[in-house]
Amino acid sequence: MKEKAGKVMSNVDDAIQVQLAMANIYRTIGERHSDQGEYQKAVDYYMKELEFQERILGKEHIEVDLTCIRIAGEYIKMQEEEQAVEFLYHHAGIKNHF
Repeated sequence: MKEKAGKVMSNVDDAIQVQLAMANIYRTIGERHSDQGEYQKAVDYYMKELEFQERILGKEHIEVDLTCIRIAGEYIKMQEEEQAVEFLYHHAGIKNHF
């Protein structure tokens, strides 16, 4: 029984690692779009990264905050400062940090 439980936990850990790797892939693709000036596409990929992170790490994890900051940065590059502030306020919980 103990061996079976260990195998299940190992499979869960593997699944989590795969999902975190997917989040990192989305971040890398987003970074490439940002580097090419395709800011909306970067936002789209960062949002996919964020979905994985929130599901796996939880909304309070520092990696989630960093992704939210990246997304806000893309909005600023598109001269959508209000959208950046609104995004941080609602998604990153910036109101709780002050």
